[in-house]
Amino acid sequence: MIFNYLPVFVQTTAGSFFNHKSRVMIFIDGSNLYHSLKLSFGSAKIDFSKFCQVLCDENILVKVRYYTSPVNQADQPAQYSAQQMFLESIR
Repeated sequence: MIFNYLPVFVQTTAGSFFNHKSRVMIFIDGSNLYHSLKLSFGSAKIDFSKFCQVLCDENILVKVRYYTSPVNQADQPAQYSAQQMFLESIR
């Protein structure tokens, strides 16, 4: 089920209206983002905190979820180790 959050307008005691900030959840396809950054910029280094703040603008960031496929430790031990360090850093 998809929920569409619309701005809520509240009347203050002075009679004016103001717009509440929306709540934002960010879902990141890690593999897609990684390869897009490498292709576009030659590097996949990114400050996820700043990236998420830019995406949510002045709204309220509720949660960030990062999805990726794990690297096989037996087949690619160096890449596995690098991926584990990266995942720990964004936790």
